[in-house]
Amino acid sequence: MNYRCHNFRIFTILLFCFLVYNNHAQIELGLITLTDEVEDGYTLFKEPGNGTGPTDFFLINNCGQIINTWDGPNDLFRHPKILPNGNLMFIMGNTIYEKNWDNEYVNEIELQVPGTNLDYEIIKLENGNYLSIGRKNFSEQEFLDLGFNLGINSPFVVDVVMELDSSTAEVLWEWDISNHTIQDRDSTLSNFGVIADHPEKLDINAISTFDWTFEESFMINGFDYNPELEQIMLSVRKMSEVIIIDRSTTTEEAAGSSGGNSGMGGDILFRWGNPANYGAGTESERRLYFQHNPKWITQGVHRGKIAMFNNGLDRDFIGPLFSEAPVVDTNVDAMGNYSLDSEGQFSSGEAFTYYRPTDPLNYFYSSYLSGVEMMPNGNAFFTVGETDELIEVTLEGEIAWQFNLPFTGFRCEKYPADYPAFANVDLIPGEFLPYTSENFNCIVSNTEEVGLSEIDIVHLQNHTIEIRNSELDVLSYTLLDGHGRILNDKRSSESLVTIELAHLYAGFYILHVMNPATGEYTNHRFVQTQQ
Repeated sequence: MNYRCHNFRIFTILLFCFLVYNNHAQIELGLITLTDEVEDGYTLFKEPGNGTGPTDFFLINNCGQIINTWDGPNDLFRHPKILPNGNLMFIMGNTIYEKNWDNEYVNEIELQVPGTNLDYEIIKLENGNYLSIGRKNFSEQEFLDLGFNLGINSPFVVDVVMELDSSTAEVLWEWDISNHTIQDRDSTLSNFGVIADHPEKLDINAISTFDWTFEESFMINGFDYNPELEQIMLSVRKMSEVIIIDRSTTTEEAAGSSGGNSGMGGDILFRWGNPANYGAGTESERRLYFQHNPKWITQGVHRGKIAMFNNGLDRDFIGPLFSEAPVVDTNVDAMGNYSLDSEGQFSSGEAFTYYRPTDPLNYFYSSYLSGVEMMPNGNAFFTVGETDELIEVTLEGEIAWQFNLPFTGFRCEKYPADYPAFANVDLIPGEFLPYTSENFNCIVSNTEEVGLSEIDIVHLQNHTIEIRNSELDVLSYTLLDGHGRILNDKRSSESLVTIELAHLYAGFYILHVMNPATGEYTNHRFVQTQQ
């Protein structure tokens, strides 16, 4: 073992933890900002254990009230997600887990391929299988055979993408990044060529040495799948690029340069972020700086484009460091093909727009971790991993929502209120998280819902609700929006209470009706449609 490198790594990790701890000591926890511009939805995050004990997963509304919880085996896992069927999915080590809404395990498979490990995140495909990122052991000689300059770095893994059988964990398909490299250092090697003539290949000696030099080589740190195009998008952190590859290939085709819908096998179909890597630009045209979490945008004003969290590490910028989310039009055609412009670059080389706060005083920055999700209303939801801030930003650069966590979230997910997972489950808000302020006109129900036999709630077609009171001397009723905010809070002794809904925006709402004398209550959930 190289003890000098090992000790440097330990020092770097301790320094990183110290800086993160200091950041936490300086920020207010809980709900910081809540405006009408926020997307109506629910946020998933994990609360870590002590490394050996259980970890809790929380789903909260925009007020910080708990909607559902799950527990996991311990803290050593990555990127939990809620599937459309309501299951929670996450990985720990080489094992993929699924738990249903009621916190019961419904699936568990373990990858058993010597020298290969799961990493970062997984996607569940429409066929039920899992698409996963992995790291595969790669020897020094194998790197030398690709023309890699070992004087720059000494990695010992390369990145792979695998499709795993959801019952057996058998690898059904694999793409290996090392099969798609080029270099211009050694003409005796098979991947020798002119870099600028092969934008479909990755220059193995363009791997950055600014970022940490542990075992990773290219370092894929996030991905997405587009079932319509049958394509996979990958964030290649150490090249500051996102790339797109063909998933319609066989494993054999994925290792070469022919086959699949594209006819290009596993070669790169599209890339963006750092055109100098393939001889089509200069450093001044670089757009990405050690990014994470690429996504195809599936809804909202940017549908069909792509976005990613641009960390901003090593950005040549005079002023405060900042992270952001570029939104890029790939100019893909109906057949899934991409083209080069007159400068030899993919797309136009420019982002469609950048999401970040317009006021530099509100800039956020995370050199590692983090992610972004585009919301249906056009907002961008950020996980700022190093400071554990969850921030939703409008297209105009205003902060619509901010929630600060007291622990490392790595990357959180926000789901719109109409996400299929929520169609047939209880979404009644529970207790506030303990570090959440109740100063945002939110409500929490502290008594058990038992129903009120004296009350009949009728939702009429003309956008009104009637509360029919047969016996109670007085009742209280509260109308809440999907964020948990109070829109109407009153008491009445009338036998018939009519609530007009025509002024409400389309979305999810809750009517909370209570007997003030006993604390018994009932909740009526409904969806207000567009007028």
